[in-house]
Formats: sequence, structure tokens, C-alpha cells
Amino acid sequence: VTAVLAASIPLAAYNVTYHYEKWKPMYDNGTSLYVNWCENETNDTDCLTLSNDTRFQDLAEIEKQVLTDSRTQIKTVMGTSYKSDYFSGSRETGCAQTGTTGERCFGDEGVAMSHYEDDSSIIVVFQAGLGETDQNNLIWQNKAWLIESFEDAMVEQWILNAQQSTSSEITGRKAADTYEFPVRCGFLNESYAPLSDDTTV
Repeated sequence: VTAVLAASIPLAAYNVTYHYEKWKPMYDNGTSLYVNWCENETNDTDCLTLSNDTRFQDLAEIEKQVLTDSRTQIKTVMGTSYKSDYFSGSRETGCAQTGTTGERCFGDEGVAMSHYEDDSSIIVVFQAGLGETDQNNLIWQNKAWLIESFEDAMVEQWILNAQQSTSSEITGRKAADTYEFPVRCGFLNESYAPLSDDTTV
């Protein structure tokens, strides 16, 4: 299942300019979840040296290439068992994919699905989006949980998962109003919203 998830990443929706502008401080600093830096490796195989050529928007471009190469290798191993990518919804103007066949593009709104099938398994993966609308939808879905439930979840992890005893000191640990109110107000003023109603979708 993990391999199918990796193979179904809709890289046509990976917009380098958008990702760089969205997480500019991270890329400018040379931080990446997908690139192996030689400075952190015991050998120099499949790694990059951190420099100006591997920071900034170039790093976002490198990430896309790393993801593309990995996805291609996985799909090659799967062969004909990886059936196809499907999309139902509203295509963005300029998308190389048309109709219901093919992965989603940046700006597409709708439902995307990938299909894998072999002699013993059928796996259907619903693709996540990589655009601003998709990110806003994800934030909107999780906003209430972050504000209302995160504190209780941390206490439960301390008591249940870590098997530690509780006390008034532990349960009383929370952000002071000085820090909590700006966070709540920050969420309040953001215009995040779920996907808009669209007759085509």
C-alpha cells in the first residue's frame, strides 16, 4: 500500500514556483525532506552538497526531480499491475491531462484516484492535491482540532502512551493567554474554507 501511495503522487500538480513561495524560508535555508545532504551522510552516494545551487527555488526543483525519479522507479517495478490514474472534476486551463484519465494538475478541483491490481490484491488510492485550494481545505478541516483538542491529546499521550502519572502541575501546563490568544485570533482571521461548490465537481 505504501508503494502505491508513493506511485500515485500527482506530480503534475507540483508547481515549483508555488511551493517555493509558500515555504521560502525553508528552501532558502537548504532544508528538505526529500534530499540527502552529503554533510549528513557517511558516504557521498546519492547525496548533494549544500550550496547556493542547491538552495532557494533550485531546491524546490531538485525535490520535484527526486520525487519524479522515485515514482518512475516504483511504477516500473509494478509494471502492468499499476492500472491508471483517474480524475473527475474541473480541470485547470493549461493542464496537459484532459478528461477523466491521468493524474490531477495544479489547480484542478475534484476527486483523483489511482488503481493498482494484481492476482491477489486490488488497491484504490485517492490522491491528495498539491495546490493552494487543497492546502486550505486541509487546514480548514484540522483547524478546530488543533485549537480545541491538541491540549487534551498531549495529556492523554503523557498518561496513556508514556504511562506516566499525572498531577496538577502536569495538567496545568498550558500556553499563557499571551501566547494562546494570538494563535486563536490568527486562525480566526484566516479565510481558509473547504472546496467551493462547483457543479462540474
